[in-house]
Amino acid sequence: MRLKDVHRLELPPTADMHVHLRQDQVMNLVVPHIRRGGVDTVFVMPNLQPPVTSVAAALEYKASLQAIEPRVNYLMSLYLHPSVTPDVIAEAARAGIAGVKLYPQGVTTNSESGVAGDFVETYTPTFAAMEQHDIVLNLHGEVPGTVPQDDISLEELFLPTLKRLNEKFPKLRIVLEHCSTAAAVDAVRSCSSTVAGDVSEVDPHAFCKPIPKTPSDRDALLKAVCSGDPKFFFGSDSAPHPLIAKQGKPVPAGVFTQPYATQLVLLALEEASEKGIIDEKDVTQENIEGFLSLFGRRFYKLAEPSPTGPRIVVKRTGETIPASIRSADGALEVGISRSEATISIMAHMTNPLATVDQLYKRTSSFGALPSDLQDAIFFSTQSLTQSAGLLLRLPQSVTAQASVVLARYWLEESLLAHEFSASFPDVSAASLFLVAKLSSNPCRPRDVCNVYTYLLSTASPLFQTQPSSPPDASTYYLSETGLDVFQKRILRLEARILYTLNFDTHVALPHGLAVTYLQALDFCGDSSRAKITRRVIAYLNTALLSPQMLYLTHQPNALAVSAIYSAARDGEISAKMPECPWWEVFDVDREELGFLVVGMRSLEGLVRKLHEDFEGFAKGGVITKNSIEVEMARRGLKMKNGTGDGAGEVDEEEAMMRSLDDRAERMEV
Repeated sequence: MRLKDVHRLELPPTADMHVHLRQDQVMNLVVPHIRRGGVDTVFVMPNLQPPVTSVAAALEYKASLQAIEPRVNYLMSLYLHPSVTPDVIAEAARAGIAGVKLYPQGVTTNSESGVAGDFVETYTPTFAAMEQHDIVLNLHGEVPGTVPQDDISLEELFLPTLKRLNEKFPKLRIVLEHCSTAAAVDAVRSCSSTVAGDVSEVDPHAFCKPIPKTPSDRDALLKAVCSGDPKFFFGSDSAPHPLIAKQGKPVPAGVFTQPYATQLVLLALEEASEKGIIDEKDVTQENIEGFLSLFGRRFYKLAEPSPTGPRIVVKRTGETIPASIRSADGALEVGISRSEATISIMAHMTNPLATVDQLYKRTSSFGALPSDLQDAIFFSTQSLTQSAGLLLRLPQSVTAQASVVLARYWLEESLLAHEFSASFPDVSAASLFLVAKLSSNPCRPRDVCNVYTYLLSTASPLFQTQPSSPPDASTYYLSETGLDVFQKRILRLEARILYTLNFDTHVALPHGLAVTYLQALDFCGDSSRAKITRRVIAYLNTALLSPQMLYLTHQPNALAVSAIYSAARDGEISAKMPECPWWEVFDVDREELGFLVVGMRSLEGLVRKLHEDFEGFAKGGVITKNSIEVEMARRGLKMKNGTGDGAGEVDEEEAMMRSLDDRAERMEV
């Protein structure tokens, strides 16, 4: 493909197999930028001060990173050192440590504790243990002390050692990191399949180590990137330093590229293609996806992104890379490589959307269960989730993600199929507990049980049409035995949800996008900006409750635009929007916008209709499987094995069409 003519490219999330995230203030500044570069998985370097030489230190470091950005998969590593013994390797394997990084002494930042002399013999027991436990050896491939440190032959001098390691430990997986010469490319190819090389953004404009080599070397690296050879995958070697240090003497090696990791690779390929260094026919979607996302995951034996899972969208918008990023207080500034270059912007990371088959399966799996009862179950359960999130004092982002995870699970497995008498609340509790656990705001199982027991009790204000009497604690008291039973149900369902969703709990929310879009549009004055922002967020939160599953059928950008449109049209705000089709700027067409606006604004009418038609809903309280059975009996229908079994055989296509017709009739614009 001719990248220069591509204005929008959709890819699986990038796996960056070589990053420096540092520690303390620098770590706090750079970690939030990982996903901005389209990356969801990183292999983290251990050259801290002091170096990460124990499993406990690696796990503590990982916890610090997860506290800042929990949505990234961090592959941790140890720093090769005499203290990293075979016993430590066995412990590392049990703890899920992915690799051990070898630094020759004194060749780069924080490498003073690295190896020296004939390290192959010195560390033979350690390498043998790594081979046995299948832990990767990551090599900084340079030979110090033989020639001046700024000599460009340091990597080539190391290549015989790579071959020696491969021959001595044939089952040991080895990565020659940040390959920088044509000779390194050839050496990796000549080794067995257990040897690979990671390639950084080819940037001759910044000082890093290994030092960039000749133009012919850079050309060889670019050709390897788009060759489709699984031995080569992406490792940005993003290495931030405070700007004041980069401007001093001596200049530390390393360039920071994390916010534009994916974009810089595409820019390098585009420039190389325009110069004739690589052939346009080699720049294919398959080769780009392989290098950026798939080959690295396969080498590290990670699960590959699902075809229906999250995607990243890169759009050509003419954004210019800024010179630096700063901390909120302005005390720390880190420079960015290739500043002032015009680059594509990472628009957003997408969500996996429901397929037609999944939507069809959901409708047909309920058999003769009327569509209004399906809607009542969904609305009631999602409202319960939101209420529990408030009582648990969770951020709305966590509660919203739990609602989306619950809806995805609903698509795969009918909630009526559960053997628990209160199955809908159970799944709600398990979803909220799971998502909170993955965030920086985990909840104790006891707290979750207490909150749900209260919300399910007669003292609960949820769905009550009349003011309730003062809560009677005896109605929601949970004994130790009851607590134990509830906890076991939640944990059991948590595992079931993870298994059903193939452990994919990623959710990209539209709330942040909506605020950004409002700032970009700037069609309301300061006096109404706060009001319209609150209304936009309210529409987005309300959409989580919609039985139309808007979050499962539309991407975050479309939801954000529709919420802005709906809020701006509200009578009490009446903001004057641009007269042009401004939504197209955000990749939303008129038809999708219209559908979502109707969907967001119709929920009130739908709930009113549920109150009229569903006796159990009108009485108040949370809908359970028992209340569904009572309502089915009132209507002269039967429940069997957890599904509707009314009029015998049900034509699935007719049931689907009837469901859609029912919902269309209940919509109110």
